[in-house]
Amino acid sequence: TITTNRIIGVYSYHLKLSDNANLNAGFEASYLQKKIKWDKLVFQDMIDPVSGNINPGMSGETSPAKLTVSSVDFSGGLLLGIKEKYFIGFAAHHLTQPNLSYYSESNNSLYLKYTVHAGMNIEFGGRNYRTNKSNFILSPNLLYQQQQNARQLNAGFYVEKNPIVLGLWFRHNFTNPDGVLFLIGIKQNKFRFGYTFDLTLSKLKSNSGGAHELSLTFLVNCNGKRNKPGAIKCPEF
Repeated sequence: TITTNRIIGVYSYHLKLSDNANLNAGFEASYLQKKIKWDKLVFQDMIDPVSGNINPGMSGETSPAKLTVSSVDFSGGLLLGIKEKYFIGFAAHHLTQPNLSYYSESNNSLYLKYTVHAGMNIEFGGRNYRTNKSNFILSPNLLYQQQQNARQLNAGFYVEKNPIVLGLWFRHNFTNPDGVLFLIGIKQNKFRFGYTFDLTLSKLKSNSGGAHELSLTFLVNCNGKRNKPGAIKCPEF
């Protein structure tokens, strides 16, 4: 049994570069602690080959010198928005590359992860005169991630007609098609509700059966101020 605890602090800053361009910067600091309960693990040599019974405490596996590892990690990113229509961003995660190994003689670093994403908002049907929001939005976007030798590209789009948001993405790991993601979301005042289904296309599809995800978000306007003009409009789901 492995227990993971994490404390995260996030800070963001908005900078207006011009009447048509805005820059957002985000920083994250986190503290991670992982604890392993060695006496709760079951190894192959603990299982009786005849009866299948488990003999606790009979394993020849050597317990690591430390059963708890902890680390401090940092991440950061930038998001540039132009004319409230185009956006492009970059982020770097695990800047400290912490070693999460329980064995002092081995290295199990959490490698740097880079993320690049970009997209645009195409408006149709004008804007609602009451809310000043577009009646229909098509938002194609790309997301690329790399960690060590693992690479992944998501390509897809959002379709938004208030209060409904639909999404479809194709995921590729540069070796073979990996999956297709479907999204349906509802935006109602300060609430956001979303359902996502991840359909596996790789050889694991017969075992995974896909993945389901539900999200519920409540927006809190702490100071009661209106949103800043020129704010970067990017996907909310």
